[in-house]
Amino acid sequence: MNPISFYRSITRRICRLPLDVKSIEILQLSVRQSFRSAKSVSSYSIVHRKQYDRLSTIVDEILERNKYRELGTLLDFIYKDKGNLEPWKARFANIRYNRWKSIWPQIHLLREFGKPKHISAYDKELSRMDGVGEFSILKELNLAVPPDLAPLEPLKKHSSGSDLNALFEQVQDFHKFLKKNSKALMTVTLKPLEVTYEPSRIGLPLSVAAREKKLRSKITYIKSLCQEFRPLKDGSLQHLILVATDEPGPQNAINPNFHRHAKRVRERVEKASPLERKYLLQKQLIPNDRNIRFLYRGYVTKQFTIRDGRYTMNPMQNFYD
Repeated sequence: MNPISFYRSITRRICRLPLDVKSIEILQLSVRQSFRSAKSVSSYSIVHRKQYDRLSTIVDEILERNKYRELGTLLDFIYKDKGNLEPWKARFANIRYNRWKSIWPQIHLLREFGKPKHISAYDKELSRMDGVGEFSILKELNLAVPPDLAPLEPLKKHSSGSDLNALFEQVQDFHKFLKKNSKALMTVTLKPLEVTYEPSRIGLPLSVAAREKKLRSKITYIKSLCQEFRPLKDGSLQHLILVATDEPGPQNAINPNFHRHAKRVRERVEKASPLERKYLLQKQLIPNDRNIRFLYRGYVTKQFTIRDGRYTMNPMQNFYD
């Protein structure tokens, strides 16, 4: 299939989606620009295939399988997927976990409830274990360092500790925002930012490898939150609120082509044989404007934006506002 066929296939389906008029226009423009970016190349490989397949799957779920609750996923694709991560999130995503060892908050549980003598033994063993990683080739070869020669140190990446500290403050602010609004934004419990190290069965520290794994898992988890929870642009959020609350306006109207498509689907089902209707065609309620706006409400109440440099929940936090 050549690029023109791909383009025609996706645009025909976009025109039938149960979206507001403005969102349809934004999606059409985005697809048009993607295909124009390399129009002189004849191979379909010029299409952003991963992006095309994702959009095609979402559209088919809604139009062919009547999974209208995928509308939120489609709105994410329109208003979030095309945008880049905030600069600090992009930086955070590209920094390896081991560079956070000296900055990331880490809690050793034994220090919180243990007796002084147990804490002392724990810290002594911890110092011994952490010192194992220091490797000297001169010591291994039984060579002495000449007194006039300073010991060699491995090259380090040139990065400022203050930069990492400033970046971590942004990570903290983001986590605090999610924690404060977790009931509105999340369906699962938010995990704490800190890494917690429990002692072994005999009250000694976990191995270096086990602690490394915990730190890596925690930072990977926070990076996944950065990807999952992305703000909408303020203008986009305001528009979606207008659609959800059925404010009059040509841009806020639900796509009339969807109702024509739904009517054709209903007529096809009615003309089918009884056996086909019973065993092949699932009985689905086709949403009207009011149902679609209810889906918008469910989406909008879980969104946030950035105002004056700070994360801000949308004003429509109640489903029935």
